[in-house]
Amino acid sequence: MKSLSCLFVVLLAQFLNGQLLVRGYLVNSFDEPLPNCTLSIEGVDVEILSDAEGYFLLEVPTQFRKGDLIIETTEGLQQLVPLDFSLVSKIDLGYWKVEIFKPFENLQSQLEWDALFEEDNGIDREQIGSVLQSQQDVFLNTVAFQFRPTFFRLRGLGPRYQEVQLNGIPMYSFFKGSPQWNQWGGLNDFTNRAQQLTVGASSQIHSRGGFLSTTQINLQPSSFRSGSKISQAFSNSSYRFRTQFSVVKRPQENKLGFGLLLSRRWGKQGYMEGTPFEAFSGALLVEKNWSDQHHTWFTGLYTPNSRGKSAPLTKEVFELKGRQYNPYWGQQAARTRNSRIVQSKIPTILINHRWQINTAQFFQFNFGASWGTQTSSRLAYNGHQLLNGVLSGGGRNPDPTYYQYLPSYALRNKNEPDFTLAYVLQQDLINNGELDWNALYRANQTASGFGIYALYDDVQELNRGYVGIQYTNQKLNGLTLRSELGMTQEQSTFFAKPKDLLGATFLWDYNPYASQVSQYPNDLLTSGKKIEVGDVFQYQYGITTANFSASSSLNYDNKGWNVFGRVSGEYRSYQREGFFQNGSYPENSLGKGLAQQFITLSAKGGMAYALTGRHHFILQAHWQQTPPPHKNIYVNPREHQFTVPESTFETNLQLVFSYLWQGQVVNLKANAYALQRKNIQEVSHYFADGIGGDQALFIQEIVQGIKFNHFGLELGVEVELVPELKLVGVLSLGDFRYANNPQVYLGTAPSDEAIKLDFQEGIKPLGKARLKNYYLAGGPQQAASLALHYEDPNFWRLSIFGNYFSRAFLDPNPVVRTANFFSGQDGLPFAEYKEREAKKLLAQEQFPSYFMLNATAGKSWRIGSHYTGFFISLQNVLNLSYITGGYEQGRNANFINLKEDSVRSKPLFSPKYWWGRGGTYFISTYYRF
Repeated sequence: MKSLSCLFVVLLAQFLNGQLLVRGYLVNSFDEPLPNCTLSIEGVDVEILSDAEGYFLLEVPTQFRKGDLIIETTEGLQQLVPLDFSLVSKIDLGYWKVEIFKPFENLQSQLEWDALFEEDNGIDREQIGSVLQSQQDVFLNTVAFQFRPTFFRLRGLGPRYQEVQLNGIPMYSFFKGSPQWNQWGGLNDFTNRAQQLTVGASSQIHSRGGFLSTTQINLQPSSFRSGSKISQAFSNSSYRFRTQFSVVKRPQENKLGFGLLLSRRWGKQGYMEGTPFEAFSGALLVEKNWSDQHHTWFTGLYTPNSRGKSAPLTKEVFELKGRQYNPYWGQQAARTRNSRIVQSKIPTILINHRWQINTAQFFQFNFGASWGTQTSSRLAYNGHQLLNGVLSGGGRNPDPTYYQYLPSYALRNKNEPDFTLAYVLQQDLINNGELDWNALYRANQTASGFGIYALYDDVQELNRGYVGIQYTNQKLNGLTLRSELGMTQEQSTFFAKPKDLLGATFLWDYNPYASQVSQYPNDLLTSGKKIEVGDVFQYQYGITTANFSASSSLNYDNKGWNVFGRVSGEYRSYQREGFFQNGSYPENSLGKGLAQQFITLSAKGGMAYALTGRHHFILQAHWQQTPPPHKNIYVNPREHQFTVPESTFETNLQLVFSYLWQGQVVNLKANAYALQRKNIQEVSHYFADGIGGDQALFIQEIVQGIKFNHFGLELGVEVELVPELKLVGVLSLGDFRYANNPQVYLGTAPSDEAIKLDFQEGIKPLGKARLKNYYLAGGPQQAASLALHYEDPNFWRLSIFGNYFSRAFLDPNPVVRTANFFSGQDGLPFAEYKEREAKKLLAQEQFPSYFMLNATAGKSWRIGSHYTGFFISLQNVLNLSYITGGYEQGRNANFINLKEDSVRSKPLFSPKYWWGRGGTYFISTYYRF
């Protein structure tokens, strides 16, 4: 009787003109029927239950084309099935096996995404170059959650090669060129569920997309299931506690849909000493369906956050203080105070409107605005006053790990080592080693009240607006056209301001490194002004950015084939405007400079072929030109408007071949890739000894025309041993190297010494840096993981991960690999120079390989129509000590200095390393209702 009823329903549906249908039988891993399962379409207001035999027939609105079928069992377990009605009007899933042992809450998704992607200036352990990864791809899933503590970078590419879109609007920094993850940090319940990831070239997006990946996050209530959730997390990684509450109501006819999320993350310190964390996050989503053709949604985000930074350590300091040591903090009045606090307060508003012309075509209009401030604090220790034309004052570097406070400094003279002083310095670092705030207050008790020390903020004030339009046309002959136009306008202002004078009354705004009286003022317009808390000092300038982009793609699907192509174009201009007249550059600091303009093109394409339902072959090609971020265009915008000589855009090429095998027991995916990046330019700032022989200068290091080659293989295998037990293996083999010898320039402030060294307007070419075949730094180039997953029918799971990492390298310093390394001021080689010794000194350090053991566990329960559960993640269970990254210090810029330092028992300027965290945990509990 039931079969006849089902047949009647099917025959009736055949006569429904234009109606889309999806049907099938739901069974578990043992081929048993799954009755009373809820079936719905993501973003569509339809819902039915499967019958006693697991059968279902779901009618889908005619305007629907692509999306996910949501299958939810009576235990609250959920599975997504992709649907595509572009070429058909009916989809028969047949006997569809539902993974009944997979908890409704994706255990991995409870991890602290915001902690993964915190950004920092320079190299930091959080800049791992990963992305919000797909939960279905075992390789990408392992990269995101198991490789992240090791500085691992997918295909050797960093955050600048990712693109993140919120509601179709690109979210990246023109200053750094990478996504601004902290603008949506802490919104896990929404952002994790709403994301769609595309790795490499694809036509499934409207914009040009990232060279490595594109993550689309669609924050509209109709994308989520209605309900509420509250969760509490505990961790010892970046913060200690996280509380989060979210509620969603999907829009219905003539009624608004809405979403609300509130969360707080906090802790006096994370794994590293003295790293306080405080963050509040809020999201408000509102959606209105005006008719079948028009609907609008609003998104408001505000995620103010503050965190304390930690520092890389030399091996000398690591051996005395351990990997949790952080020299940036100290106790003051019984409270922990970090001198390096990063804060972000940037509200974001997004407004989207979709006009669905018919079932195949729609326009989407996107508007976005963000504004606010980002600050990074640090200590100033060179406060001076001007007396009779001479600057007097200044203090010592308060950093407890400054080289003159370490035992190695007392032992620097091998003929007369001071062992007594070395012991005193060693014990002081071991027993104290904290930033001495009280000493800074005492030093600031000057007769006239001017400050020698001060705590100040480097500030970026941001105002940004975006407007764009997207068009999609899905034709029944298998063709899909996607096009987009977008325009962004941004005004950023950069300046410094004191936040604490540390007991002083005021500051003088002078440059203690200037060589002439006329060069002393940082701003000639306000010379002699007493600087108080909140005043702008040191520098102030703005960068106006205009960006216009256009992109279009064509996709063809038919009989196992998928072919696509996309072309994109972009225009970008940067223009600096100085608000200070710098004493060292009075003619080139104040007012507007010339606009730096770039016109770039990109093209990508690919094809996929399904030989059978189990064997798939994919070929992708991607050629992309990218304007540099403005931090790599201006040599020293704080003081002047000079730009990197002959600035140009970066050009990248990538080829990827993939094979996918989907079997009954084994799933396998393999990617082989080759990519090239060229015309890269980078600007760095540091103090160097040995420039032009024996001069010590604060320099801007400009490296131009860098070329990298990346080759590699990615493999992910999943084997179902029994329904409850799976074995997962992942392998990443890479070889990432410099492919040429790039050009190096130095920038420095004008002085008599700089003139003698042939600096012209503060710039000097050093020629080529011999970097070809050096390995790219940034985490291990080879990694492997073997995991065992057990999923019990009673809805608890346990996973064990064994991860192995190798071939990670120290970041080489370009200046010491130029002619400056072996020649003096006269340009002739040093008499002491020996090629064999030089090669030994300049050999690139490879870090030791290591093994890391991780584990996760979770349990979920159904209480009536509600769900609760918990999740535990343990990282580095064996508490292994390892190095995640590091760089050569630039203080020893020539052969004589480097050789002298290398033969010391404890070098003064040995490399600085980022040390991996020891055992860490993350525990999350939730209640969904």
